[in-house]
Amino acid sequence: MAQFDNWPMFQDFSFQEFHFPVDKYEEWEAGRIVASGEVHFDIRFKYNSGGLFH
Repeated sequence: MAQFDNWPMFQDFSFQEFHFPVDKYEEWEAGRIVASGEVHFDIRFKYNSGGLFH
């Protein structure tokens, strides 16, 4: 029988967002940088901080 995560009924979600700017990329292959360059974008990530298991 399959086993799934259980979430308490009527549990509140608490979301937090963080972001970080990116200005460079590196592409690695077999332990060596094979490409790199300049980029300009901002990564934004939103996650659920409630219901974490410690």
